Amino acid sequence: MNVREAIRGSPRASMLAVSGWVLNVLVTAVLCKILFGWRFLNGLLLGSIVGGSSSIIVIAVARKINVTEEIATILSLESTLTDVLCTVGAFVMIDIIQSGQISLEAALGSVTIAFVVGAFLGSIFGIAWLVILERLQKKPNAYMLTLAMLFITFVSARNLGGTGALSALFLGLMIGNAPLIAKKLKFETTVSIDENVRAFHNQISFLIRSFFFVFTGLLFSFTSITFILFGVFLSFVFLGLRAITVRISTFKFQAIENRILMTIMLPRGLAAAVLASLPLTVGIPNSQVFPEVVFMVILTTVLMCTIGVAILKRK
Repeated sequence: MNVREAIRGSPRASMLAVSGWVLNVLVTAVLCKILFGWRFLNGLLLGSIVGGSSSIIVIAVARKINVTEEIATILSLESTLTDVLCTVGAFVMIDIIQSGQISLEAALGSVTIAFVVGAFLGSIFGIAWLVILERLQKKPNAYMLTLAMLFITFVSARNLGGTGALSALFLGLMIGNAPLIAKKLKFETTVSIDENVRAFHNQISFLIRSFFFVFTGLLFSFTSITFILFGVFLSFVFLGLRAITVRISTFKFQAIENRILMTIMLPRGLAAAVLASLPLTVGIPNSQVFPEVVFMVILTTVLMCTIGVAILKRK
């Protein structure tokens, strides 16, 4: 990802991510209240889990289809940010439900800390690793150590109250834009992302995506047709809401084809699948149906994205 494009696209990506996630959460909560009589907080928890698109799927698809760097960057940033919002939002809602105390200040504080710590550590670790990697380049399997640094960055961010996903993003931005970062900070580097590195990342990405689909299937079980249908219905609601948020966030922005593409890029994925089982584990009431609803949302939104992209490519 080009860091200049990332900075240029971040306002639109942030607007799309935050407005879309908030709207999805609120509408999910209202529907759960009206249709099933749930507590509003339980609906907010479910909405927090399924409110954002999957970075694993979106980033992979965005890089495979013929779109501009700007569109690919916006979609990649947006999906990464919503992964963060889903994770932080779900944990905040669980804390509120368990404690019985609603604190908007505490919730906003948790989100701010998660973003700031994740971005700061990712940037610092990325710059430090650039300096180290410059001296290790001629060593056998030197780049493999970057994966180890990624794990260290992720765990460090999580332990300090930040988000691992965002720290990983900023670590990647630092390494992927090594010449520009070195020029800005006034040091020399010959680190570059060559074809061997890209091939390595493709293999790792394939492994993660394969594991994700197997893991999602293991989580799912049919117990109620009502909640299965609700998951499908919720997916179409999300599609309509996304069309609205895309329209708002892309005001005076390029061609209509880009808006259609950005609208269908709403697949839910790994974050939703992992978080779906968490409420049941900690004893949240009515959460036993979460995995079923979430699975159907994942399946339906992935199909929407796949079919939509296929149609757009033909055109």
